[in-house]
Amino acid sequence: MKIDKIWVVIKPTKHSTMRDILFHADMSRLRLQFLGGLTAREIVGVWTTRREAEKVAKSLLQHLRV
Repeated sequence: MKIDKIWVVIKPTKHSTMRDILFHADMSRLRLQFLGGLTAREIVGVWTTRREAEKVAKSLLQHLRV
């Protein structure tokens, strides 16, 4: 199965929003993110479905707010 697009979740800061830590990308956009300063250490995970990525992102943000 070919994967054309992915959902990426990155580590949040205490001021992060969902939009800050979750994004949809193809390989070209992911490359641009790395060129812009994103590092592998910042990435929590990569998913093929938005639903799974959102679950993880929401959980990360909730743990920051506690």
